[in-house]
Amino acid sequence: MSNDREVITQSGQTVTLTEEQKAKEYEGKRARFARVLERGFLVDRLTVENLPPNLYGEWVPRDVMELERKKALGFWIDEEYAPKRALHSDGSTQAIVGDCVFMVQQMEDHELLMELRTEMYNRTHGSKKEQKEERDFKTQAEHTGVPIIEESVADAARVVRKAELAQASKT
Repeated sequence: MSNDREVITQSGQTVTLTEEQKAKEYEGKRARFARVLERGFLVDRLTVENLPPNLYGEWVPRDVMELERKKALGFWIDEEYAPKRALHSDGSTQAIVGDCVFMVQQMEDHELLMELRTEMYNRTHGSKKEQKEERDFKTQAEHTGVPIIEESVADAARVVRKAELAQASKT
């Protein structure tokens, strides 16, 4: 008895699948079911594979203010690369999924934008070595005279003696 299986294709033809084809089909179904179970199917649906390397794209809420903000940053509504991903339509050629539309930007502009965002973040929060909250704590501790018992260093921890704790609690 053969383990081959007959399958009727969309065109109506009957095709016999070999063990190798059945194994490949099984792995494909297994991967798809796993994505659905972990709620990752939406990510697959929203991925735009054919976007050229000189463009960056993202799904943006179809809110007038947000669209205008993105346009001011050099984005434009994509009508070429993502329409196959569209789940909804308003009669235009835009790629629409729910309340989002796909917008693209030149990769050069995107890299500049990310550089500026990183600089602004570091100016506000500090680098990874010292966050804003840590700087504020040190400043406040200096003004109150309370010694800093432990500094936030990933590589080493400072051992505090009982006498130091007693002295710190007195002030």
